[in-house]
Amino acid sequence: GGLLECVENRVFTTAPASCAWFVSALNFSGGILFAAGGIVLFWEDQDLNSDILFTIGSILYTAGAVLSVLMWKDEQFGLAFLAALNQFTSQARASFLVGLTQSEAPNAFSVRGIIFIHVYCVVSVIAVFNFCVSLSELIERPSLFNLTRSANEFMPFLLLHMVLLLHSAVVKTPKFQPFKTLVMGIRLLAFVIGATSVVSFCISLR
Repeated sequence: GGLLECVENRVFTTAPASCAWFVSALNFSGGILFAAGGIVLFWEDQDLNSDILFTIGSILYTAGAVLSVLMWKDEQFGLAFLAALNQFTSQARASFLVGLTQSEAPNAFSVRGIIFIHVYCVVSVIAVFNFCVSLSELIERPSLFNLTRSANEFMPFLLLHMVLLLHSAVVKTPKFQPFKTLVMGIRLLAFVIGATSVVSFCISLR
């Protein structure tokens, strides 16, 4: 996938000039490191080297995901897959903005909105870890308590993905009530859910 992204965005033949270029290069590099991390395991005593390769690859993938959100902010919905769609969107947006005042211009994600999107994603990942741990306990010790705990650990993942779906349409905090209060409440709830998920994860590590 990363290789095709590089071909699509001409990573091998042009200098860095866009977010799509960097996203493609990061995804390709991450894929190479992930492949190398799996290959070295064919030899003995390579667990540490494999972990290092997977860790660096994960960091590169994460950086690529962050840049993809920035592309989403700028309405480059083709991301690193469809460079032509990004170019068309940029041209269409520029044509549309001609003659518009600042108040008439279409909304886009703010920096604060991007931060909250990343918070939602991080909490969702922690919720997946917690769900896997509770599911393992349910399999080892079947009980109604472990069943309800597994369901409760899955709820943050489901809720926050619904919030991400909402923010794909509502990119800025509404100015009118009660919608403004609802969005602010969702952000506060995300922090509370995140804190409880982190605590649950730390407890499961003991």
